[in-house]
Amino acid sequence: MKEKKPFTKFLFAMFFAFISFLWAMNLYAQTESQFEVKITDPDHDGAEVAREMDVKGTTIIPSGNYLWVLIHRTKGFRRVWWPQGEAEIDLQTNTWELTVTFGQSRDIGYEFKIAAITVNKQEHKRLQDYYDNAMITGDWRPIKMPPTTSAPQIRTVKKVAQ
Repeated sequence: MKEKKPFTKFLFAMFFAFISFLWAMNLYAQTESQFEVKITDPDHDGAEVAREMDVKGTTIIPSGNYLWVLIHRTKGFRRVWWPQGEAEIDLQTNTWELTVTFGQSRDIGYEFKIAAITVNKQEHKRLQDYYDNAMITGDWRPIKMPPTTSAPQIRTVKKVAQ
């Protein structure tokens, strides 16, 4: 029986590696393209806000993902966030809306960041538990940004009134 030549084995290995690479890139492209999250209101960075506002947006996300909105004051709180709630998505229009609260009266004059994020079921459950507990106890301690399933969409606003 004649053995395969080393060059033939090398070509086969390179072909297999190339096909695997193409498959992985296609899978990555499909996954990234399945996420579309936008904040439409406020519609620009630097918008002025009061104590509360209805943050609005559009989204298309795959099943098994959840859309949450978090905020933080930029000065002094860059590494922590306050979950504002899960945004309910209107599946007919792919729009969402959620009322958020920008701190207290002492926060007037500061910038805040609004983050629209997508999370998996495990992180969704963790955020739900946090939110439910905070609503019951009034303990609204900040958290670190949870792992997301797509790039967070960020809008910066300035609080000008209570």
